[in-house]
Amino acid sequence: MNKQDSHILLLTESLNTYNLIACCLQKIELLKINYQLTWLSDCSQWDSYYSDRKYQTYIVDYRFFLILKEKNYCNSLPIITLCQSYETGINSVRAGATDYWHLQKLDEYNIERSLRLTSSSYQQSLSLKNKQNKAFYQDFFDDCVDGLFSIDRLSNGTLVYGIVNSVYAKITGMPKEEITGKQITEILPPLEERKYQDCFFSQKNISYENTVKTKNELQTWLIMLVPIRNQQGEIFQIRGSARNITKDKQGITQQIRQTRYRNLLRSIALKIRQSLNISKIITTTVTELQTMFYADRVVILQFLVDGSAKIIEESVTPNFPSMLEQIISDEYYNEILSHQYEEGSFYAWEDIETVAIDADYYKFLQKYQVRANLIIPIVRRSVIRDRHNVYPNSIARIWGLLCVQQCSKPRKWTRDEIELLQQLVEQLNTALSQAELLESEVKQRQELARSNAELEQFAYVASHDLQAPLQTISNYAQLLEHRYREKLDEKADKYINYMVSAVGRMKNQIDDLLEYSRVDRQQNTFRETNFCFIVKQAIANLQSEIELNQAEIIYSDNLPKLIVDHSQFVTLFQNLISNSLKYRCSIPPAIKIDVTQQDDVWQFCIQDNGIGIEKQHQKRIFQIFQRLHTQEEYPGTGIGLAICQKIVQRHGGDIWVESELDRGTTFYFTIPNQNN
Repeated sequence: MNKQDSHILLLTESLNTYNLIACCLQKIELLKINYQLTWLSDCSQWDSYYSDRKYQTYIVDYRFFLILKEKNYCNSLPIITLCQSYETGINSVRAGATDYWHLQKLDEYNIERSLRLTSSSYQQSLSLKNKQNKAFYQDFFDDCVDGLFSIDRLSNGTLVYGIVNSVYAKITGMPKEEITGKQITEILPPLEERKYQDCFFSQKNISYENTVKTKNELQTWLIMLVPIRNQQGEIFQIRGSARNITKDKQGITQQIRQTRYRNLLRSIALKIRQSLNISKIITTTVTELQTMFYADRVVILQFLVDGSAKIIEESVTPNFPSMLEQIISDEYYNEILSHQYEEGSFYAWEDIETVAIDADYYKFLQKYQVRANLIIPIVRRSVIRDRHNVYPNSIARIWGLLCVQQCSKPRKWTRDEIELLQQLVEQLNTALSQAELLESEVKQRQELARSNAELEQFAYVASHDLQAPLQTISNYAQLLEHRYREKLDEKADKYINYMVSAVGRMKNQIDDLLEYSRVDRQQNTFRETNFCFIVKQAIANLQSEIELNQAEIIYSDNLPKLIVDHSQFVTLFQNLISNSLKYRCSIPPAIKIDVTQQDDVWQFCIQDNGIGIEKQHQKRIFQIFQRLHTQEEYPGTGIGLAICQKIVQRHGGDIWVESELDRGTTFYFTIPNQNN
């Protein structure tokens, strides 16, 4: 009878111990066991011997046992420790050893008994562990959320099912007991069967996606096939898994669709917002939406003042009739269309044949072959404001409806499509608001320009036509003064003097008014001009007044050359210098003219040491015919600074004043830097 080999690995530094144990093993007479002893003198080669896994028993010095325990080798091996005392041996058993040998008490009887007990205990433990592992893996196999299966290859090359779990059985729609042993061609279509054959012959892992219909819904599964080799290296089996990736695919599809919709929304919104023309905005909206939604027709309906509704824009495929310019005046339509959507809701019909609607309205939709209809309200909000405040609340009004229609067949409108259309309507509202605001501003500017032109024309005509009769009155007033002064009584002389003075003032006002109206009427008068020449000419025109007031005027020699109306800026400097002379204080006037170059403008300043202007009057002085003093105090027409402002504005600049009472005045004005 052949004896069974039992391999023992001995780990000890002592040769004596090795010889003792080897001698004892030779003396043991067992019928079925032939002990094979391998000796290691240190731990350096332990890993290579341990990985061999052929040893049934490990005999280890206690010192080495402690080292192995730190490396977690002791929990799964039948280890016998070699100890110098019973106390050390008991401690080793408590630490995980199966048994211990007292080196001073070793004999063949104790060694035989210990080896039998150790082997029996280890085999029982191993058997229990194998049962536990088998139960664990069986539970894991059955309860796995993935479908698991094996495919065996018979000697004739036929592929048959080995084992399958319940998840895979549900995928196939058959009980798993019926699947085992069946050929895969009985369950799988030919295209899939080829993939299994490819896995066998290519000896490589293969994965693919498969879509199957279960419970009236399509599900996508990821199938993975792994070839398994036997000890001879031959492929004898395929093990595979099937994972349900339907939600993952739906999530990816949803993300792709949402990304596409976001990109389309940005693209259409950009195209809509690029124009500030209402008609172009509406046309762009319907055209882009028809392409984006693959719709047969997109229309925009606007509610009119009289309560009717009109199709103002449309984009429709050539196969279907046009709704453009159609007026919907029936009260039923207006009630439905105007009130149903006021709260910003939407209405989606997948098929008008399955919707309960009014018979007349149904006929109207049939006339234009509408099968599916998605309607979003265009609600406009007007901000509440008065002259001084803008209130946070606003008034909502329905402006119209945006309708996307399918005519060739019914259509199910998705949540993404509805939300996208709602967001697009918000962009449309913004674009329409901006366009309406611009249109209103343009109309206001045009009306203001027309009004100003008419006013200037009136001022020019009136001033021009008044000159002739005023000249007649002036001539006769002066004739009366010349012939009858001191020939009539004192009151008559006084009245004649009042009349002559009033006529003179009126003539000055008419002359100034004519000059004011001519500021914007002059054409082709701009040329490059040195401001030093302008200032010198203005000073020359006022030379007598300057000498009379003993005024000192200082200006820089580095004044710029700019393209301006030469004569108008002579008038401007003449008016500002004249004001400084007129509104002087008790000391002689000192006037300084300077300029600084800033980022995009030249800033001029004319500074004096006169009586100054109170802050509350500093804006009034630029208004036409506005005066702060009486004629007796300071004569004048009150139009000089208005002319200055108009000249500066004509050249694209601004003018303002800074002053304090009794501390002088500084006028500033800017001219754009034409080099920029």
